[in-house]
This record gives sequence, structure tokens and C-alpha cells, in this order.
Amino acid sequence: MEHMEQWTIDLRNSVTQGAKLEDDFGGNAEEIDAVCKAYPMRIPRYYYNLIQKKGDPIWKQAVASVNELLDDSSPEDPLHEEEDSPVPRLTSLSRSGSPADHGPLPDVLPFLHAQKNGRANQRDQ
Repeated sequence: MEHMEQWTIDLRNSVTQGAKLEDDFGGNAEEIDAVCKAYPMRIPRYYYNLIQKKGDPIWKQAVASVNELLDDSSPEDPLHEEEDSPVPRLTSLSRSGSPADHGPLPDVLPFLHAQKNGRANQRDQ
């Protein structure tokens, strides 16, 4: 097998199906898969392993709720990001001013550091 970059392995091993959530946490696979048709899901293994039970904070961040399919009262773009985007469907993470004005950027991808340092807990592998 040819050498694969770690990120491609992590991407391939991400959780994308409701059946895995149903098996591990008692989620409703049919409901989760229905939501995934509108809001595709890809949970990296490291992040998935942080979920302790259905409905906990990590679950709520990673698994879209069926209620999102029923929400017809919220605005489509509540932060008006489309107005500020240089091209359609692109949201920029850039901030105005110098980094000194805002402090350090938050570490939004801790799983990359854990993978790099061999600390990722790999459930089911």
C-alpha cells in the first residue's frame, strides 16, 4: 500500500453514518442519516472519542439535530456573512487589525496536535 498522508487517513476514518452513533451511543440512525442528507456529517475519530453520551456538549456540536430540519423561522444567514464574502458560500476567518490587537488565535484543531504527538485515543481500531 502506498504511503498516505495522516490527514487522508483521519479523513477516511471519520464517522459519517448514523449507524455508528446508534451502535455506540443509542442514537437514532434513521433520524441522523435523514439530517445528514441536508447537513453532511464528518466527525474526526479524535473528536468522536470525546463524546461521552448521546446529547452531551460534544455530541451537540458534532451531530446535527432533526430539529434543524424543522426550523423554518430562523434566518438563513443570521450573521450576514454572504454580504461580506468575496465569493459565494465562503466564510472568512480573517480578523481585521494586527494579531497583537486580538491576542493569539485559539487552537481550533487540537486533534491535529494529538495525532502528531501520538496521543489520539482510537476507539474501535
